[in-house]
Amino acid sequence: MSIEFKIDRQAAKPLVAQLSGQIKAGIRSHRLLSDQKLPSIRDISKDCGISEGIVRQALNRLVSTGYLRSQHGRGIFVNDPNLRQRHLALVLPTLAKEHVVRILEGVKQGLTGTDVELIVLSAEMDFDEESDLIRKLDTDTVAGAIIYPPLLNSYAPPLIELTERGFPFVLVDTVPANVIADSVAADTDMLGHMAVTKLLENGHRKIGLVDTVGDTPTARGVWRGASKTYREAGYPSEDIHRIAARKVQLDGVRPWAKGQELTAELLANHPDITALIAADESIGLGAMLAFKAMKKRVPSDISLVVVGDSSVFQVTDPPTTVVDHPYAELGQLAAKRLLERIEDPDKRLASDRLAPVLIERESVAKR
Repeated sequence: MSIEFKIDRQAAKPLVAQLSGQIKAGIRSHRLLSDQKLPSIRDISKDCGISEGIVRQALNRLVSTGYLRSQHGRGIFVNDPNLRQRHLALVLPTLAKEHVVRILEGVKQGLTGTDVELIVLSAEMDFDEESDLIRKLDTDTVAGAIIYPPLLNSYAPPLIELTERGFPFVLVDTVPANVIADSVAADTDMLGHMAVTKLLENGHRKIGLVDTVGDTPTARGVWRGASKTYREAGYPSEDIHRIAARKVQLDGVRPWAKGQELTAELLANHPDITALIAADESIGLGAMLAFKAMKKRVPSDISLVVVGDSSVFQVTDPPTTVVDHPYAELGQLAAKRLLERIEDPDKRLASDRLAPVLIERESVAKR
């Protein structure tokens, strides 16, 4: 059984996508059967009036997604659907962070029961290296990718390049403002809202926020949600004080150091603060060290809420109240969205924002 490919050079849809889509449709409709050999690249190029390079890209894309298989010296064949295997990439900033491992576990759970093999690429907290990994993503090797991108908008260009190439990917947890792509993240405004609400309910009116870097999407959302909640409660905005690092700190040996330094500076400038919000786990640990050095006891002298959870916060003295990202759920949903995008490249973009979770422990006291 054969199939005729029709390419429209005037259509907005890229030639590679037209050809790969028609081959995929032929496989699904059984006009192309399992183990059937496709015409040669040269013959398809001649019949469709397109370059051999375009044909090769389309076929490579279908090989990487498992629809076709290439046999050296023999040609390209329709794959047996029972043996079809797709390769997906998961690009991570590091595997040394507990919350990143939770995302990885969620992605694996989301792919359970599928024909997918997951390739994990970790940059070990080197944003330039991660950008290079993102640039090298190609449908010749993987069908798509889930990407936990660098924090700063300055690292967005490689992601924009992927969208321009039509490469299927989903952003997870961090979403640069100028990248148009499927994304799954926590509701960052809600992170700030829930932390401030918890403190206000316990009578705190002088609140501090120690942040990572002010221009990251998460930092902006947390501050936006925190300050809005404070204003809507009827309290003057000058009574909530924020301090943030001037640049991203990637200290793998002492990741808490910047949080300790910023907390000490904030409390020295505003000694009337009765409660602190730490914008991530490392800052939370640094804040505890600063409290200890200043002989402040939690929660009798100062209350603490950390944005993001870690197993260490369950065993601190006292155990620490957190507003946590639903990391495993983010990974699971990102996997689902990527499979949907690969199956239907023209579907509408999905922008999923999941609610955070307040985990109440013992680091917040009433005033």
